[in-house]
Amino acid sequence: AAPRAFTLTSPDGLKIERGARGWRVIESTRVEVALDGPQGFRARADRVSDFIVPHSGTGELAPEGLRFLARGQVVVDFERASLGGGRFGGEELEVLAVAPVPHLVLHGTPEAKAFLQLTEYGEASALEVERTGDTLHARGQVTGSAIFAAASGKDADVRTTFAGDELTIDRGESAELLPGERLRTLRALVAGSVQGSVTSAGETLVLRSERFSAERRERLVAGADAPLELGSLFIAEGAVHADFVTPESELAIDCEHFEVERTARDVESGFRQLVANDNVRFTGRFGQHSERDVGGEGEILTFDSDRRGSLEAGAHGRVTLHGLDPEGKAPYQLTAERVDFALRPLETEAGGGEALRLLALQPEVRMLGLRARADHFTADDQTGVALSGGVRLSGATSKNVPFTLEADEVVLVGRRQTGVEAADIEDQLDALLANGRVVFALSDSLRVRGERLTVRRSTGLLRVDGAPASFELGATRLETEWVEFDPVLEVLVATGRGRMFTRSEGEREGPDDGNSWELSFLSASTLLELDSVILVVQEPIFHAAQFQSLLRASWGIFWLNREAFRDSRRRDELLAGLQQSMTRMGALGDNASLTDLLALFRSPELAGLMREMYFEGPVEVLADGELLARADAIYLDAASQHGWLSRATVNLGRQFLGQRQEKLTIKADWLRLSGDAKLRADQATVTSCSFDDAHVRVVTGDLRIEPMTGPGKETYRLRLKDNRVELYDRITVPLPTIDVATDEEFQPLWPTLSLADSARFGTLFSFAITRPADNVGELFDSIARPGEDGRDEPQTVDAEAAPPRPRSDVDANYKVDGSYLGSRGGLLDLGLEIEAKQDYWFDLYLGLVLDTGEDRGFLRVDEDERSSLRTWIRSQAYFDHGKSAWSFSLSDQSDAGVQAEFFESQFLRYERAENYVQWRRSSGENFAQGSLEARTDTLRTEIEELPSFSAYRGRSPLLRLGNLALLHTGDARAEYLRRRAGSEPHSP
Repeated sequence: AAPRAFTLTSPDGLKIERGARGWRVIESTRVEVALDGPQGFRARADRVSDFIVPHSGTGELAPEGLRFLARGQVVVDFERASLGGGRFGGEELEVLAVAPVPHLVLHGTPEAKAFLQLTEYGEASALEVERTGDTLHARGQVTGSAIFAAASGKDADVRTTFAGDELTIDRGESAELLPGERLRTLRALVAGSVQGSVTSAGETLVLRSERFSAERRERLVAGADAPLELGSLFIAEGAVHADFVTPESELAIDCEHFEVERTARDVESGFRQLVANDNVRFTGRFGQHSERDVGGEGEILTFDSDRRGSLEAGAHGRVTLHGLDPEGKAPYQLTAERVDFALRPLETEAGGGEALRLLALQPEVRMLGLRARADHFTADDQTGVALSGGVRLSGATSKNVPFTLEADEVVLVGRRQTGVEAADIEDQLDALLANGRVVFALSDSLRVRGERLTVRRSTGLLRVDGAPASFELGATRLETEWVEFDPVLEVLVATGRGRMFTRSEGEREGPDDGNSWELSFLSASTLLELDSVILVVQEPIFHAAQFQSLLRASWGIFWLNREAFRDSRRRDELLAGLQQSMTRMGALGDNASLTDLLALFRSPELAGLMREMYFEGPVEVLADGELLARADAIYLDAASQHGWLSRATVNLGRQFLGQRQEKLTIKADWLRLSGDAKLRADQATVTSCSFDDAHVRVVTGDLRIEPMTGPGKETYRLRLKDNRVELYDRITVPLPTIDVATDEEFQPLWPTLSLADSARFGTLFSFAITRPADNVGELFDSIARPGEDGRDEPQTVDAEAAPPRPRSDVDANYKVDGSYLGSRGGLLDLGLEIEAKQDYWFDLYLGLVLDTGEDRGFLRVDEDERSSLRTWIRSQAYFDHGKSAWSFSLSDQSDAGVQAEFFESQFLRYERAENYVQWRRSSGENFAQGSLEARTDTLRTEIEELPSFSAYRGRSPLLRLGNLALLHTGDARAEYLRRRAGSEPHSP
């Protein structure tokens, strides 16, 4: 080998001694040392001692055996092919050997640590650094960094930093595997409170652990400018915390073992795979979200360079996952057997980004106040949160009504939450979509089936589509093409074509037993009012099986009691009563009368749920295939028990009454129905002719048909006033007033006199007289409707020349009902009735009884507590003034038993006891009402209103934002109430 030269200089002088083994510098200051050659170096220090240059075997100096001890600001620059050159230094340097294996030890202090700088790789510092050949050991407060340069400019460098208690770096090169090619391996091990980071291609990995190791392999090719990276492996062990950050995402992991792998093909894309093992916990942020949107726990977590990963559980275990939906709005939490996830690049105007897609197997999910089980859970930016395969979902509405949902697939879309997390589902959920064999159950009363279910927060409605979709409420079933339902109010909003029917337990098909009924329709929808839910049905057809009755119309409108739907318990009771009413309707026999049918509509069960009903025509009512009635429109107020038929044709008799006889046909433009099932019409025709244009008919100016419930054969009372007979439209014959009682076959009975025997009254004789009271009616009308030009029309300049507006006719009659009650005495009831069509009506009655017996009715008053002359005065009225209306009621009895004893039929139907005056006004959606109620006797306990006022402002726009309107509504009530106790024992 060629001789190598070294130099040792000092401005302060040298103390040198020569011995048998070589030259020795005893001590020197401000020393500079240089060694030429392949493993040469240049060093300087404040002091050098024991500087020994030994002799070789030939007696020449051997710089390779150079040894010395340097102290104070030691710096050494060196060049070595394997390390690529660099610098190291510290406060103390002990060189033990230079060749063939360099061995030196550097020492530092906390203020000035020993350091090592490698030109090709990086740098490190510690309290002690020892180098033995190509292996470096650092101990005490180790810190450092390294850069592994890429082979070309398009590839990414790998940068790493580290800190710990100990560091070992080992570097080795193999022999030539191929001519001109070798393998170089660089290993690093950091132990004790390790902190480190690795950065490449915009990806950063930050670690904390007990131990950290890194290995990098390179292929050295002769003549190449830089080595070619073959791969890297990073391993962290012991209480590992890792943060993996990319420009689009963040991932934080806690585990016991963590590995990061990088292969040659991953040089451009970053790291190949991240693997975390043993008690893994992680959170992540992906895409453009500002918050962590996914996290979980499991046994193994993997994430590769294709942006795919998985979370797996141990044997017989389950993983836990929590986070936000793909929109970053709604939180969720689930457990599953396994979770797979992937990041998909996005192309947006803002420059791209990433979207996270999750897939969980056999998940159990909690989200938006809901719980769900399924075969699969999927969350991505395209479908949102989706559950598929045997989905079962459960929750509760804001009114704590439980519900369940079963389907093949369910998609959930959450709503972004701000501040305190919302407690109600409707405040958290933007949309819910279910597909395939959908079954929705609300509490125990309602079950919905279909092929597709949709719930959207924008509408607040639940929509079900199917072939058909069905609603099951007890024994009642609704089948339709589609249906929209409000789960908060628990009412139907709209439907497509369908039918509603009831069936007995065990039935699978339509109604075919005696207690079944069916309503088919083209569509149905609902509207909401202050106290009503309005159900609008298009093309309704109602029929009952046994009764063989049928009602069909173009439109049907039903006003339902809204309060009943707000109280679930009351609603269930009313629906049960409705079911009973429908069952009774289906069970009506062939001999059922019109009174029986109307009694069902007046039943408390039906009136409690349904306030009003309206049918628009042509409306037809059939029984056993025979036309019973036809009208352009039919209206019935179930609460007040009033109604009317427009342009009506009513057929009485024949099979509807169970008799084989010619039917009696009544035609009228307006046929009004009162609360006691009385029918009344103006300008009606009565005929038994079966032709549409009757040859012979009776034309009457006032027609009344009154059902009779008293003893005897009287079923109806038929009264015709202002009559004439028309024959073939050519001959007209005047007729007097006809006032007759008929049996159930409409056969006339003696009209005004009757003789009977009663267990309560003994042998009795009665009569009835009705006489016109035109003069009184005109006088009353002049007070009720002053002026001849109309109530609401303003006066104009030529008002005197303008013809007056036509006034509706006034109908006024005296009523005299008299009876001699054998065991009790005489009864005389005097009455006055005045009516001006729909403008107003008024009645006044005075009942006089000369009673010589004792009471036997519902309310009994001892003879000692009353006089023999017993009286009852009563009056009611209603006045319509355009948007306003007035009504009053008066009832005064001489004692508590008069009405119940001698007017029992009226008492059973309605006990007239209240005395009040009421005013009402409506304008569009707004309504106001005032009442004054007072007690006039001491017989009963009452709550007096002195007075009461209420007002309601309907829903109306407050302001508009584009196509959106902010609506407002409100109501107010003020009242002064006084309770007055009645006399015993008849006070209720």
